Amino acid sequence: MATNPARRVRLGTWQEQFIRWIEEPEEDAVLAAATYFDFRQLHGELDAEAPLRRIAGYAAGNRRFLGRLAVAALWRRPPLGFLHHLRGDHHGRIDLKAHGTAPIVDLARLLALEAGDPAVATTARLQAAADHGTAGTAAADLAAAFEYLQQLRLRHQAERLAAGAVPDDAVPLAELTALQRHWLKDTAELLHTYQERVRVAYRTDLIG
Repeated sequence: MATNPARRVRLGTWQEQFIRWIEEPEEDAVLAAATYFDFRQLHGELDAEAPLRRIAGYAAGNRRFLGRLAVAALWRRPPLGFLHHLRGDHHGRIDLKAHGTAPIVDLARLLALEAGDPAVATTARLQAAADHGTAGTAAADLAAAFEYLQQLRLRHQAERLAAGAVPDDAVPLAELTALQRHWLKDTAELLHTYQERVRVAYRTDLIG
């Protein structure tokens, strides 16, 4: 992003972009918001954090924007097949990022923005959503599922590095223990249940 001239702009331009993404939530705008609303200011003298977080907070009152963000949060589904069995790819693998942690990140972003909370980290967003009442009782379970999937993913990557292979996120189901597969299925079921709640709450089937 830092190499993109369109993103090396003044604070005022960033503020205008944030407002436009919220007020005109077409698909490209929602994708941009999902990326740039997660920003963290790590270096530099520009006082950008507070004013941009304040504008992102406007999303809490914009049902149209939140509805579009809800649609985006349902794009990546948990790895469940017929009768809700774990479903791997044609090699019997499950991508723990694409079908595990990433959908939880998307849900946490939606819930925190709905609550008007400036948190950025996924577990902090889920806690904020619970505190503000936008996540119901499932926030702690989603946070625990996120932590478990992260641990499983990092363990898999460390094992591949130790074996001299390129690390990835695709874990072969055959390499998991029965207990790990059971927990993975539980996290997938939880994610599916919460995505269904979001689908109903925002009536995403009716959003074009």
